Amino acid sequence: DGICGAGKIVHAIIDARVPLIGHNCLIDFLYLYQYLLADLPESYESWKRTFAQPFPVVFDTRLLATRNKDKLSLHGVNSYSLESLGTYFAQSVSASHFGRQQPDLRLSDAAKKRYQCGAHYHEAGYDALMTGQVFLRMAYFAALQSAKDRPAVQSWRQILFAVRPLGNQLALSMMSTPFVNLVGPDPVYKRPNTIIVRPVKWFGGQLNAGQLKRDLDAFGRGRCDVKVLSSRCALVATNTDVTYSRVFTFLSADEKYRISTCLDDATKGLSSVCFNR
Repeated sequence: DGICGAGKIVHAIIDARVPLIGHNCLIDFLYLYQYLLADLPESYESWKRTFAQPFPVVFDTRLLATRNKDKLSLHGVNSYSLESLGTYFAQSVSASHFGRQQPDLRLSDAAKKRYQCGAHYHEAGYDALMTGQVFLRMAYFAALQSAKDRPAVQSWRQILFAVRPLGNQLALSMMSTPFVNLVGPDPVYKRPNTIIVRPVKWFGGQLNAGQLKRDLDAFGRGRCDVKVLSSRCALVATNTDVTYSRVFTFLSADEKYRISTCLDDATKGLSSVCFNR
């Protein structure tokens, strides 16, 4: 038992048939499968099928957060990192934001000794604790909404039933496809149009690629990608419709740039800008 380590815990979860819960956990689950269960299959679809067999119910708290983004942003939560969500739900005011009640979460004596005073994010045990707490609070809120006029949520079964539409979906951060569906086809999503950026003649007629990239950095790392075709033309790809709208509005208002989305002969066939994740 002394050398079984994490593998023993994983097999205990499988034997108990309890939900597996993570935060932004696609890569974590790939590693879990590779190093604690078996070699990864050759294809993506094969991995989805084989992973769902030992873990029939999976939840990703980042995906739960994105589905509650309007309510979270209303209260100043615009980042869905585990630390941001954990810090928010640790505040007593979050209970009034997310329903009439909150579940009573108590630490074991061992957890109290280590974690009751101060945060320890990026430590495996603490991250697991906070992921569980964030899941319970958002799932409890979903159960309260479905309970409507009933005074309280009574059982774990009710909580799981309330979030069942989000089960077996793993969030994909900053990607055009919002999540991986472990038990079916992934959602079909059309990437936003490519934005074509050209310099305005009276600003010298030359495109400052470095300045353009710095301008787009303000929208967040990884949300935009730039492909410079020449000193007079660059292509900008964005990760989501929301980012596209913000970037297009920003660039359109900048007098240095002339913006379009319709490809002409000079750029046709060159609009594929890859996002390396």
